[in-house]
Amino acid sequence: MSLPLPAERDESMASTPPPLPLPPDDGARAPAWLTGATTGAGLLAGAAAWSVGEAVLAAFPPPLTRTVVMGMEIFRPTFQDQSAADYRNGTMAFAALGGLLGLAMGIAGGLARRSVRAGLRAGAIGLVLGAALGAAASLALIAAYLRAADRSPEELSRDLFLPLAVHGGIWAACGLAGGAALGMGLGGPRGRVLQAAVGGLIGAAAGAVLYELIGASAFPADRTASPVSATRATRLMARLLVAGLAGLVAALVVNLPTAREDAAADRG
Repeated sequence: MSLPLPAERDESMASTPPPLPLPPDDGARAPAWLTGATTGAGLLAGAAAWSVGEAVLAAFPPPLTRTVVMGMEIFRPTFQDQSAADYRNGTMAFAALGGLLGLAMGIAGGLARRSVRAGLRAGAIGLVLGAALGAAASLALIAAYLRAADRSPEELSRDLFLPLAVHGGIWAACGLAGGAALGMGLGGPRGRVLQAAVGGLIGAAAGAVLYELIGASAFPADRTASPVSATRATRLMARLLVAGLAGLVAALVVNLPTAREDAAADRG
């Protein structure tokens, strides 16, 4: 069998098309900048939720009742009326936190894979899911806190577990929605949505723990154990810690080796 002449070999090589480039990772993750982007999205959502929360803080003002104290006539709400107002206002504020976190994280996930349409779709789902979970958790847990305050306020003032359970439960629900929206925006295997949701939950719960520790040590007079604290600074701190850590941990979780193996399988 005769070997092809050099000219023929060069012509055949020229006619062979070059190999196609590998398709982009379906999740389009870049560990270095994705983590920063989702953390930034979380912080932005936290700041926006704080702004909304401040606006709705007195959306349901309690009625004032005439009271005589030490011979002086004053008007102030009863405990029941104040509790009812706190219940409604707190639920609205935390529904806003969950909804805005879901919106921001979903958009961030879609933009990470360079798909505005996917980001808007995931953000819309995250907005509804986050608002629903934040409101549902608030309705259950703020009510539990107020019942404890009505039953024994002195005992509640020494209780470290109940405030953490209330804040942690509400904020973890918000983080769960934000993480799930991030996973939807990133696309790829279904397990990625679950990974990101768990990461968002863990990050938000960690934010709640930090908030309780910082609040008790640095802001003892600001009622940080209450469902909604007494000062603007501590309310902002709560939103930023929860939303920022939810975004950070959700991104770190989807970058675990199991997620990278999924991406390698997609490229293969």
